[in-house]
Amino acid sequence: MRKRRLLIALGIVVGLFAVCGGTMAATFAGLIPVMPTTELIGGAIGVADGYVQGFIVPIGNGQAALIDCGQDPEAKALKAKLSELRLEVKAIFVTHGHRDHVGGCKAFAGAEVFSSAAEKPLIEGEVAANGPITRFSKNDPATMPKVTRTLTDGEEVSLGDVKVKAFVIPGHTAGSTAYLALGTLFFGDAATGEASGKIRNAPWVFSDDTAQCRESVRAMAKKLSADEVKTLAFAHSGPLPSFEPLKSF
Repeated sequence: MRKRRLLIALGIVVGLFAVCGGTMAATFAGLIPVMPTTELIGGAIGVADGYVQGFIVPIGNGQAALIDCGQDPEAKALKAKLSELRLEVKAIFVTHGHRDHVGGCKAFAGAEVFSSAAEKPLIEGEVAANGPITRFSKNDPATMPKVTRTLTDGEEVSLGDVKVKAFVIPGHTAGSTAYLALGTLFFGDAATGEASGKIRNAPWVFSDDTAQCRESVRAMAKKLSADEVKTLAFAHSGPLPSFEPLKSF
């Protein structure tokens, strides 16, 4: 009887791993591959940190802003590229509070940290996300950055030679935010770029509400135009060099 119970338990564990593996494979299948570094039209640079990217936005006078900061607590890949470019980080714009996007933020001491007000508690580890998987991965407040300024939908921040505009697009998380800078729209995880040239909605297994996410992204698209947006940049895929995929989403 005991052996039978062990075999049943083992079968359940194996089944769960198979489901998780299949879900992960489906999530990333057909996406544009993430390169170690990606130079975007307008001057921003994507830097891979494993399966996720952070983005460097040069703002002039030897300074830069970051869009997210990866999962590595030491931010080694981002710091190496910043050192190569001789840039110092002045500000970090967080798209959302999942750990793979904020894990490296504390490595940039002194940088101002921006997010939407709704996302601040998730980033700082006060609450957990509500996704099927992410609800079990609450941030540790001791290792997370403190948000120094919250932004509202449509708010614009001037940093050196660059303006960064925030678009609050709830759904992937409660306060997910996209940012427009240097002609590039940075989505975080709210969408990804497919090799087919289309954009894909955030995966349900990591999201609070995929229907809300889809509607938020579509509402954002109506506020923008091809004159403003030359490139679509995503955390878990390569970019798309056109506004059209967002317009037709």
